[in-house]
Amino acid sequence: MTTHTIADTIERYLNDAGTGSRHTRRTYRTAMNRFQEYLTERGVDTEQADAEKLDVDLLLGFATWLLDDAQVGRRSLHTYLAGLSGLVQFMQVRGWLPFSPQELARFHEGIKRIRRNQRPPDLMPHPIRQEELDALVAAARDVDLRDNSSEREHLVKLRDMAMVAALACTGLRVSELVSLQRKQLDDTDRSSWVVGKRGKARQVFFADHAWNAIQHYL
Repeated sequence: MTTHTIADTIERYLNDAGTGSRHTRRTYRTAMNRFQEYLTERGVDTEQADAEKLDVDLLLGFATWLLDDAQVGRRSLHTYLAGLSGLVQFMQVRGWLPFSPQELARFHEGIKRIRRNQRPPDLMPHPIRQEELDALVAAARDVDLRDNSSEREHLVKLRDMAMVAALACTGLRVSELVSLQRKQLDDTDRSSWVVGKRGKARQVFFADHAWNAIQHYL
């Protein structure tokens, strides 16, 4: 197997069109500069050391160094980790980083865990408050019809009321809700089985007011 130094491997990675657009590769170059700085502080000469020296612990330690020593922000951390993951993939498919399947799985799981625990503040979910949910349901209920004699407008209003109430109490995605069929609704416990992302099925339960709104629409 042909061997390459860490520095040479990084340069090949950054010059490969498969790594990404010019902008992406420029961003990843900054990440790789920090990565080589980290390795140098750990006593690794990237101009001399072979890429096989990059074991899982050394790679994952980059994140700790970024946070504790380089003190980068969480957003930059995510960008640098994306660059590192790309480097690992680049080497792996070429056989330059012969991780075992277990080692590769440990690396990816470690990156996933770091990303989850160090999520940037503006990416954190902000659960909607109950008063906001109540306001949404009320707004759907209080919509004025342009034509009170129009059966279609009445149906649209009933549909919107049912959808808002169902979304508010179940956490369903809009795509999941609109794909529901009558036969999926179980009157015994006011629930339904839905199929979400990646074909995963789960049971959701409707609050009384949401169930009544659905039945009124149907």
